[in-house]
Amino acid sequence: MIVLHRGAKAKADDGFAAGFPDPSKLLTWLSHDRAVIKLRDMAELADQRPALAAVIHAWVERL
Repeated sequence: MIVLHRGAKAKADDGFAAGFPDPSKLLTWLSHDRAVIKLRDMAELADQRPALAAVIHAWVERL
């Protein structure tokens, strides 16, 4: 499990989640500023590697 967040304190809902690109549907949103990526095993990680890299790169760019 990988947890992506926007900081220790909750942020106001600024549309971050609604406009976030996730064409592979890897993200499960826990709130408007926090999401998780759940991968079953190393095989799934290997299969999803390009999509995972794209999601993480997009997340960091938007921080």
